[in-house]
Amino acid sequence: MTKSVRIAPPQNMPKPPESKPTNTQTKQIPVLAVISPEGGSGKTCLAVNLAYAAWQALGLRVLVIDLDQNISLPMFTGVDETPVAEETSLKVFQKNFTGDWPVISVFDSDGYVQITHGHAELTGELLSSRIGKETILKRILKKYPPQNIDLIIVDTRGGFDTLTNNAIAASTHTILISKVGAKTLQINTAITKIAELIEALSLNPAPQLLGLVLNEREQLDTDAQIIDGLCNELTEDIRVFPIIPRYGWLKRANAMGVPFGSLRPSDSLNETFRSILKSFL
Repeated sequence: MTKSVRIAPPQNMPKPPESKPTNTQTKQIPVLAVISPEGGSGKTCLAVNLAYAAWQALGLRVLVIDLDQNISLPMFTGVDETPVAEETSLKVFQKNFTGDWPVISVFDSDGYVQITHGHAELTGELLSSRIGKETILKRILKKYPPQNIDLIIVDTRGGFDTLTNNAIAASTHTILISKVGAKTLQINTAITKIAELIEALSLNPAPQLLGLVLNEREQLDTDAQIIDGLCNELTEDIRVFPIIPRYGWLKRANAMGVPFGSLRPSDSLNETFRSILKSFL
């Protein structure tokens, strides 16, 4: 059953366009895995704001699945309640799961933006004895696709483990996010790990790496200065999206549990989120 958590929207919230036809089971739902080589890089913030932008700008119905046992997604979406295990992503990975997705509607969206809570007990170790442990989510989404959903975004923990590998294996697209100033070696290693997993699991079609998002740029720096230096050190020629600045309004939105675009609908930062979506939708 879909629960609804209501948050009073800011005044003058932009009205989303009319919804596009929702998916059917014969059409694969796009799945975006948000990946980072380190924790605290802004994965959840990116996932939430992409979901909101997909609703507001494209009229899509979005499900964000939390695979991070730190369970930060509820804080970013204004959900105060603590669900029992059967109402979290832990349920999805149980052997007896039959497609009853545990979801909560957020942002006063009437089901256009939904989340599946993470759970502290959902760890890579929990799946270690399962056959095909790195493709469990892929098989679940194929057998039990969420109904009336046009886009799935998977929020992962920092680094790589069995759950992150599940997110990559289940995805049609991946995106990397890292803090400005992170070692280029970490980013290059992450790119290599994704490529190695795709080859090891013989994923066909292989998920497409959309590019890299850098987070927490100081206001005095420019994108060009940072990106030029980084691109010279990357081993792969990948797209680097506009950098997310260290921005007081963004931190305020995160603390309030609302999307940035609902507080600052005309801010140019929203175009960064839209540009990521437009690169694959």
